[in-house]
Amino acid sequence: MSGVANGPGDPVRIARRLLAVPTAPFHEDGVMASLRALLAENGVPCRADRHGNLIARHRRGNGPRWALVAHTDHPGIDVTGVRGGEAHATFLGGVLPDALPGSRVRLHGADGSQAPGVIRSVRMVRKEKRITIDLDAPAPGIGPGAFGVFDLGGPRADRRRISAVAVDDLIGCATIVAVLARFRAEGLPGRIDGVFTRAEEVGFIGTQLLAEDGALAGARVVSLEASRELPGAWPGRGPVLRVGDRATVFHGGLEHHLHAVAKDLETRVPGFHFQRQLMSGGTCEATVFIAHGLMATGLAYPLVNYHNVTPEDGIGREEVATPDYLNGVRLLVEAIRRRGPDATFPKYLKDLKKSTARYRRRLPA
Repeated sequence: MSGVANGPGDPVRIARRLLAVPTAPFHEDGVMASLRALLAENGVPCRADRHGNLIARHRRGNGPRWALVAHTDHPGIDVTGVRGGEAHATFLGGVLPDALPGSRVRLHGADGSQAPGVIRSVRMVRKEKRITIDLDAPAPGIGPGAFGVFDLGGPRADRRRISAVAVDDLIGCATIVAVLARFRAEGLPGRIDGVFTRAEEVGFIGTQLLAEDGALAGARVVSLEASRELPGAWPGRGPVLRVGDRATVFHGGLEHHLHAVAKDLETRVPGFHFQRQLMSGGTCEATVFIAHGLMATGLAYPLVNYHNVTPEDGIGREEVATPDYLNGVRLLVEAIRRRGPDATFPKYLKDLKKSTARYRRRLPA
């Protein structure tokens, strides 16, 4: 991609930076700080809303307003107490309880302290996963308010793949930063909000509050996700135009615009590929915006080891294909640049009218 390769706005560099930051629902401060730093390095202003969501902004010229949305959390551990060499916590987010015992984790305190340990047991209490963690050593800096993540090593990124503990959805956040960096670096016209939400994994809390406030009214909303790989949505075959999720279908006109741009890129740009799928493995933020009457659709990267659960029901690193990520950035840049007369079906409707005019006389007037 032009304009940002190897510089502050290089998409792979952005991904490495973000994916190195631990995160969990309600414990997104580290990610938010990293996002603020990355945005500042690329000259993109941002602000926090009253719920702690972060909103970045690019404004140059006129045209439709776009909102690119991704969440900053990932399933993780909320520490409630420590006694001796044992920590008690709640596991927040959608990971099967049977996959947790025996998993290595790392707890993070507010003072920067860390404590490795192993999940010993899980019990369900009113639909909550209450876990007990055996700590490797005494942890004086760890107590209520600390959080934890799976201890699976730092991020790795090369030309083929990107892997980390929390690819979902820090890769979506990285996509937004990379798009904004490209527009800023090249002085491209566009009206774009980059929206980074909190506590998505426990019921779209930040997303719902943002929608209730009407902050994105009138915008074309694109939810960016790393979503479970499915037949027809395979890693390495391109980003997925997500026409819907497990809960609903998305805005047809907006998806049609992305689809038309993607098809054109595929014919002109060597190495550009995309997929198109419902992606019913989960529910994403686009559904929340659709429920609030907004124009929303989704773009997803097929994800290996969704929520860190391996095919053998163990715990492993999440992974996406690097070309899928880079092509997702390219697609969004081009879709926003082209704008389109509106987010309906202008070209398709024009072709329909031509066919109708040709054959209308064969039907009763």
